[in-house]
Amino acid sequence: MSCKFKDSKYAGVGCDGKNFLLASLKSDDADLLLSEIGLLNTYKTEEYAICGEHLKNIKEENRLSWVRRKCCIPSSISAHKSVAKGDRKITKDVMHNILTTTGLVVPIGAPICTNCRKELSVKPVETICHESYAMQLGGCFSHRPWMDSVVAD
Repeated sequence: MSCKFKDSKYAGVGCDGKNFLLASLKSDDADLLLSEIGLLNTYKTEEYAICGEHLKNIKEENRLSWVRRKCCIPSSISAHKSVAKGDRKITKDVMHNILTTTGLVVPIGAPICTNCRKELSVKPVETICHESYAMQLGGCFSHRPWMDSVVAD
């Protein structure tokens, strides 16, 4: 079992050889670690291992991102053109809402500004299936973030 984070954006951090399975960590810690590299906690990622050095480094980077307080929403989906001050942290629920509406995973615990929070919570309906399947299914399915269910159009 080797550290899955040694080949990620944290490759510059040396592994210490003491590996832990993500499944053995608290769920919140596993979610935070995976969101930092753009993944979600699933049955496949439960088998991922992380060394103590990468765990410490990623948690510290996440903590420092909040200290900097700059909104971390990528410019491609943000509600502002320049730098904005983050006034709240991204929670697991907010991260899932952003994933649902944009397809992007943003780090849990990172700062988000008021405008992005409002904009991303009222995004238009996103189509889940590809149009080529619409004829076979009798219509595509769409997810509406303000509803808990998937409905047919």
